[in-house]
Amino acid sequence: MAEGRALGLPPKISRTLVRLTDEPRPEEALSIVLKDYLDEKVAEKERKVKGFEEKWGMEFQVFADRLEADELPEDRDPYSFEVEEDYREWEAALTLLEKYRSIRDDLD
Repeated sequence: MAEGRALGLPPKISRTLVRLTDEPRPEEALSIVLKDYLDEKVAEKERKVKGFEEKWGMEFQVFADRLEADELPEDRDPYSFEVEEDYREWEAALTLLEKYRSIRDDLD
């Protein structure tokens, strides 16, 4: 979509956006809905990242460095499914968090 170009939203979508937001201008209403959606996605990923930080007692980069150096706590097998899955999910959450924040910032 080119910047500044009218969206040409279908009437049903326009009415729904206006009803959802109480904003009479459909394009502004869409902006409000998108911002709210992105705010929720950011909060969701922040909760996910915080959960991993609390579980492991460190930030992701420290976890990744210790995993690579085989320096996780003795009771944690670095090759276990749990460790590998946490690494994958934690990294994905951080990647999406950065993406959602960037998109959200672009809307301001």
